[in-house]
Amino acid sequence: MKRVTILILIILGSISSSAQDVEHLFDRFKKTAFQFSGGISANQVFYGVNGIDSRRSPYTYYLSGNVNASFYGWNFPVSFSFSDQELQYQTPPLQSYNRIGIAPYYKWIKLYAGYSNMTFSPYTLNGYTFSGGGAELTPGKIFNFSAMYGRLHEAIEEDTSQNITAVYKRMGYGFKIGAKKDADFIDLIFFKAEDDVNSLLYVPDNLEIKPGENLVLGVRGGKTFAKKVKLDFEYASSAITRDIRTEKYDENVPVLYRNISGLFTPRVSSSFYNALKGSFNYLGSGYGLGIAYERIDPGYETMGAYYFNNDLENLTINANTAIFKNKIQLAVNFGLEHNNLDDDKLSTMKKTVGAFNVNFSPSAKWNITTSYSNFTSFTNIRSDFDYINQVNPIIPLDTLNFTQITQSANTNVSYLIGDPSNSKKKQFINFNFSAQIAANEQENNPNSGSAFYNGNASYSLSLIPQNMTITTSLNTNYTEMPGAYNFMAGPMVAVSRLFFQKALRSSSSIAWNRTYINEELVNEIINFRINGSYTIKKKHRFNLSIIVLNKSSSTQNAGSFTEFTATLGYSFSFATKDNKKETKKP
Repeated sequence: MKRVTILILIILGSISSSAQDVEHLFDRFKKTAFQFSGGISANQVFYGVNGIDSRRSPYTYYLSGNVNASFYGWNFPVSFSFSDQELQYQTPPLQSYNRIGIAPYYKWIKLYAGYSNMTFSPYTLNGYTFSGGGAELTPGKIFNFSAMYGRLHEAIEEDTSQNITAVYKRMGYGFKIGAKKDADFIDLIFFKAEDDVNSLLYVPDNLEIKPGENLVLGVRGGKTFAKKVKLDFEYASSAITRDIRTEKYDENVPVLYRNISGLFTPRVSSSFYNALKGSFNYLGSGYGLGIAYERIDPGYETMGAYYFNNDLENLTINANTAIFKNKIQLAVNFGLEHNNLDDDKLSTMKKTVGAFNVNFSPSAKWNITTSYSNFTSFTNIRSDFDYINQVNPIIPLDTLNFTQITQSANTNVSYLIGDPSNSKKKQFINFNFSAQIAANEQENNPNSGSAFYNGNASYSLSLIPQNMTITTSLNTNYTEMPGAYNFMAGPMVAVSRLFFQKALRSSSSIAWNRTYINEELVNEIINFRINGSYTIKKKHRFNLSIIVLNKSSSTQNAGSFTEFTATLGYSFSFATKDNKKETKKP
């Protein structure tokens, strides 16, 4: 670790020594020291209902806001909310002023101090929050350097009274060295994390609390040929020791981790994993083709990421093209994925994904979009008794096959009525239809499934000089499940308009829906809404919202009722100005 730290310091020192331009470094101190910005809002909710028991309090009020205090460019945001029910108070980044992180930057130098998070690559260090320091340096257009050092998590002693499990203190450090020219790049990545064995005063023997160690080495890059062919790749190798107190073990150690004394010590509890991803894309004249492959070993993990998917292998193919002078655009995707790469699990999951998208724009008035996707997963489940009772290894084991199929489709058609260049009136007609079908099959026998269908037809009229929009629509929904189906349909009318140079915004709508279950009318709902907001000097805003809902039900248990909800609110936003002016140079 000392050698790596010295290397980082040398690189930082050599780069910093070549950049002595600090002419504008203290410009920020010429401005106002403290600046504040934010907003506050207050709302009151009035509620009443007739026909059923109240579903909320007849009167509720709440106050919320956010304030950001800036001190010479460092920001300290605070948010709060208060109501007649509870009080909430937050101070980012992690709900406590005991955790503060800053990330100052100057030209091509960016530093991290306190609680921060950095990302080297998805397989190495990926957004993990640490307490310490870091740097990102981009002195030119070609080379770049990133480094971090800090505590990944602090030691926590066991507390059975509060159900708190003991955790070792974990330290980590790493760096990324890269070079880039246009779209071509190469990155070399190093990341190391290790638990402190002596960081806990007491570790119960009955708990699986073990100090670990992790070393991750990675490389990623990309290359473009003739501006049409693009290759991208990434490879990472992770060495994990589950318990650094176990004995050293030198057998079956990959060549990559031999003779690296001081960086990683192979032990009996050590494991080694690989992850790789690559893609090939070709951009032709009016079309594109691509293929991507990814494989992550079972058990692969890194202490520089919170969560990681492993034990998977997938292959995806995509293609897109535009024909008839770009009036029709086509895109197709197909993929295969499976797990259980070592064939040592009781079940194997295989997934198939296919999708296509078509966009057709014959003129400036028409736009038609259609998409379809098919997601199929196949699970092969082996019984534990098959492993226990198997005698002849040649006879295949009995299995249980389970297939799940999900299909979804969507079509949207929009048409502009009249002259597209008309600046006084715009009229649109829109049709939308979507469907989703899910089915489960077990040993080729369907046991369950569901289907959802949604349809919408709408007409919109915009009167531009009057700042007014009128919309009417008809909405339908059909749901089918084993033994029952549900159908809902109804119209809606909405009107919105702006007044007083757009300072007053108003809108109102009324909707009527009827719901049927197995051809029997279940309920009928009328929903009326009115909204208005008035803004004064871009800082003060008053708003009023009223909702009246009437439900008539044919079932005895549901009942019929009329519900009223009104919300009256006020909000205020503010920001202090910089009172100091920059001094002009003679």
